[in-house]
Order: sequence, then structure tokens, then C-alpha cells
Amino acid sequence: MSIGSAILLLETLARKAEYTAEAFGSLNSKAVLTKEHYHALESASTRIWEVIAKIADKIDILKEDRVKWVEKEGETLAAQAVSAREKLLAHGKPPSPATFRRNITLFFDGPKDSPIDPSSAKSKNKLARIRCAQIRCLSHHGIISWAAAFPPTVWTGMPEHAFDYLIENVEPKELQAWPEKIGEILHAFAEEEPLGRSDSYRAFLTAFDNCSVPKKDSAISQKRKHIDDEKETVTIKKRREIQYMFSKAPVSKIPLLGSLLSDAVKTSHNWKMERSLGEPTTECLTTMIPRDPTQDISMTLWVGPETGGQIIDVFELRPT
Repeated sequence: MSIGSAILLLETLARKAEYTAEAFGSLNSKAVLTKEHYHALESASTRIWEVIAKIADKIDILKEDRVKWVEKEGETLAAQAVSAREKLLAHGKPPSPATFRRNITLFFDGPKDSPIDPSSAKSKNKLARIRCAQIRCLSHHGIISWAAAFPPTVWTGMPEHAFDYLIENVEPKELQAWPEKIGEILHAFAEEEPLGRSDSYRAFLTAFDNCSVPKKDSAISQKRKHIDDEKETVTIKKRREIQYMFSKAPVSKIPLLGSLLSDAVKTSHNWKMERSLGEPTTECLTTMIPRDPTQDISMTLWVGPETGGQIIDVFELRPT
């Protein structure tokens, strides 16, 4: 029997069972059951429960088989992401620069609808925009890995279960510094449209730069610590290799930051996107722990452009 036939059969049985239940409700409450009537009803009822249990057991087996099948398919896709990441780290550039660029642009700018697009194309674009929003919720490690591994035609068209598996498993197990060339490529994208006007892309670049291991005179912005001594700034450049990164704080915990910072976080594009997707957690607060225990832990907040400017004024921050 095919799955479609089984579903149709169960739906038919369910309708008959519902009709039977309604019919039982109309039984005369004053009717007197004989011993034979009672045993007949009890026997039939028991048989029905036994059949229901057998069907439920079979459905549980089918569910377990599906989970195994989904995991196997998902593991194959996750292995592609690992392979692409390893090639990127080994060669210092994406396996396919064109695919990498198309993906990064799509993630942060999304597909656009045209007035002449048929409804099917608009529906496809809507799904792609939803998936882009989910991908942007990944860390920059996950975003880069995804962009290097899968052409847009693959991840926009893959089944929901495969996409969801990748979202949960594409992040690298161990964080590594990306090659300098990757940073140069990503910053070059920011010099052009449409990414040049994307606030979420600038936030992504900030997260990338905070975890990068810069080289001397690199075009990538470097982590610096300033010490004012007789109006002179001494810049100390230290190699930071991130060992752990923590994020996905429960939304209910964000007010603990205090009204100034928590209100600012709630104005960020990332926060609004997470809430529109019904996410119970947020990546607007990220903590990065360096491998060197003598180095400080870095904490990053994502806030809206306007409130971010206000915070700069409140704390009298200076350009560095």
C-alpha cells in the first residue's frame, strides 16, 4: 500500500469513527442494556483500541525511519559545508567565487519581486527571503560556510527538512580564523551596491572583523587597545584566536542589560527579524572568548542605527 492510500484509508476510518461517536450520543439514556449487549459493546470497543494501538505503533516506526532518512540526507549536505570550508581555509578563497558572491548578496539583500512575475515566482522569492533571514541568524562562521558550499539554486529549492537540518548543523564545531583574503573579499562587497547600504551586512562584517586574526598593514580593520599617555596613543596589536563564542540569549533576559542598552537592541534590524520569525532567542548579544586566558572576553551588541548613534553620544565615544 502506498503512503497516499494509507492516508486516504485512515481519513475514511476517522470520519466513520466520528459519525459513530455522534450516533452513540443519540442513544436513549433510558435504554436498558442486557448482559449480552454490554459484552458486545465492550468487545467491539476493545478491538477498536487494539487496532488504534497497532496503527499508532506503525506510525511511530515510520516516524523513526523518516528521522533516520532526514539525518542521513542532512549529514550529506553538512559534509558538503565542511568540505567547502576546508577548501576555503586551505586555499584562502571560495571554491567558486561567483557562487560565494551571489550567496552573500542574496543573504543580505534577498531576491526582489517584479510586477510582471507570476504568482509562483513571487511565492518562490518569498520563501527565499524567509530562508535568507534564517541564514543571517547564523554566526559569521556559519554564513561564510553556507555561502561557499551551496549554490542558490540548491538551498532555495531544497526540502524544508533538509534546510532546517543545515541551519542546525552548518556551524563549525571549532572556530578558526578565516584567511585574510576572505576578509578582503567581504569588505570589497561592502564597497558596492547593494551591500554597501545594508546595515545587517555591516553588522556581519563587524562580527567577522572581531574574530579575525589580522596581519600587519591588512586592509581588514584590526582589534586595537588604546592607552592615552600624554596625549599620545599607543596601539597594542595582539593576536586574538577565538576559542568559544556564545549567543542565542533568551529574549526574556535582554532587559537585564538595562533600559538604555536593551531598548537599543530592540531597535536593531536583526532583533525585529528574529521576532518576526518567532525566535525565542536572540543573537543580538554575542560573547567571544579568546583561546589565550590572559586576553579579555569580547561582548558585542547589535543595535539600530539611530539608537547606536545616541549611545555613542551618551558614552562620549571617540573614533579609533
